[in-house]
Amino acid sequence: MFARSIFLALCVAGSPVLAQDYPDRSITFVVPYPPGGTIDRLARELADHLAQDWDQAVIVENHAGGNAAVGVQNVLGAEPDGYTLLIGGGSTHSVGPATDENLTYDPIADFTPVAYLGDTPMVLTAGPSFDAADLPAIVALSSGGEDLTYGSVGNSTVLAGELINRATGTKLRHVNYKQFGPVLIDLVRGDVDMAISSLSIVIGNIRQDMVRPIAVTSTERSPLLPDVPAMAETYPGFEVLIWFALFGPADLPEDIRTRLHDETDAFLNDPARKERWAQESFNLRPRSAEEFTTFIAADVAKWQQAAEEAGLAAK
Repeated sequence: MFARSIFLALCVAGSPVLAQDYPDRSITFVVPYPPGGTIDRLARELADHLAQDWDQAVIVENHAGGNAAVGVQNVLGAEPDGYTLLIGGGSTHSVGPATDENLTYDPIADFTPVAYLGDTPMVLTAGPSFDAADLPAIVALSSGGEDLTYGSVGNSTVLAGELINRATGTKLRHVNYKQFGPVLIDLVRGDVDMAISSLSIVIGNIRQDMVRPIAVTSTERSPLLPDVPAMAETYPGFEVLIWFALFGPADLPEDIRTRLHDETDAFLNDPARKERWAQESFNLRPRSAEEFTTFIAADVAKWQQAAEEAGLAAK
């Protein structure tokens, strides 16, 4: 009888964590970005929501640096038990791996996609003195041999320009900047024709009529710019998003993944919360687990191809 009790105890101790027991201690969200940004604030709001629902602490830790690689490493080595999770996105899973040769992890094999959180589109803007008023006019100018330029900051916006070139047949030429402030100055002065940035960065300048929006890179128009067409209206299927999501380490048990996904979706589906975040140019967008998995695979492939065509692919 004593031996049987020991055997049963060892079986229980060695068995995977089950959803009905999860969580029974604090959970850590690793945010590989500095405090105070959009995704950091969203992570903390989600953490508070889960902590109240589950009566367990959910701790947010910021581990910025190395193009988000520092934070990612904290999750790669974690036990796949649902207690250490990553708030990642395009920088950690698609653009970063496609362009940064120092990132040695596999964005598909080394993580379990748990829940898509949301996204914001990029926007193509033009300076006040730029002649073309819309995308067809820009395509016509480029086809006629005009040397058209766009300013941007970071590989994601460089590659967004390459994706626009591929879709439209244009040859927009990239001008690299380290910060968006100088991009804006040169755009207003006419030193560059256009700029590509996240909508959240430039929405204030658009509202002040400093720059003119040409198109957003989401499949639908932004509610903040209802008169500005989406690229997909002219080029069906075109979509470039700055997105964020919740990931676990590889081999996260399916029942724990499901519980995290369902609780996160309940958080995202709150109408008042969705409206509040939409006013900040960020769309809370729950996806099913299957949709999220499919999205990740397609996004990784899309940015890898764009990086190769732009000569920015990691060696």
